[in-house]
Amino acid sequence: MAFDSGRVIALETHDIRFPTSRELDGSDAMNPDPDYSAAYLVLRTDVGDGLEGHGFAFTIGRGNDVQVAAINALRDHVLGRDVAQLCADPGSLNRALIGDSQLRWLGPEKGVIHMAIGALVNAVWDLTAKRAGKPLWKLLADADPAWLVSQVDFRYIADALSPAEALDLLRAGRAGAADRESALLRDGYPGYTTSPGWLGYSDEKLTRLAVQAVADGFTQIKLKVAPRAPRSARTSGSRSTRISAGTCRRRSSGPTRWSNSTRTGSRSRPAPTTSSATRACAPRSPR
Repeated sequence: MAFDSGRVIALETHDIRFPTSRELDGSDAMNPDPDYSAAYLVLRTDVGDGLEGHGFAFTIGRGNDVQVAAINALRDHVLGRDVAQLCADPGSLNRALIGDSQLRWLGPEKGVIHMAIGALVNAVWDLTAKRAGKPLWKLLADADPAWLVSQVDFRYIADALSPAEALDLLRAGRAGAADRESALLRDGYPGYTTSPGWLGYSDEKLTRLAVQAVADGFTQIKLKVAPRAPRSARTSGSRSTRISAGTCRRRSSGPTRWSNSTRTGSRSRPAPTTSSATRACAPRSPR
């Protein structure tokens, strides 16, 4: 990947918050009143092409105070870097960031520092894709397999997947790639929506938003279901609409159990097309 050179001259941070707790948007059993927020960063260069790298770390409100400070603490690692070299090897920045001996005390592969590093590395990938004139997915799809492997940190996955095995998989995946890309561009990539299913919503709001989601073309809806089960989700969509359930709860009371029976407090009728993909967002209580 050849680019005109220049230097990274600025890392700007922005504290962006949305008062989603007012309507309980984003609420679940562990996070009853989140204010969806982003510790946002912008990388600027002196290349003169007007391109910037954007990244962010997601928080649910006051965490932005800490997250913005963590991103700012990484500033010296990126300022002055050669843009061409950085975009040719984004993984080099990740290696430098997780190798900072003093910041390692706070992470760097967990918690706030981990999130800050992710935001900055994503901003570099964003800049790399923009300078290549491609969306990031296309940049990665077109990239040389050996280069892609060089960007991956295998230290924690090598027991399951070695660099050589990853390279073989990527090379084998080239077969049929053009047809898959054509299908993607023609048909799009299927997605689901969580917008109807936040835990703090009333059944009336859940029903109204689920009906709207189906009308908008979504074929799968995700609901937050603990500590109470959804009572109206199945009646708000067609039988072909899939429902996935995220528990996001403390597990001391045992796993969520689903019932297709018709009774008060459960779904109103059997739904053979429903998938109950449950998950836990908090550590289990000790046994």
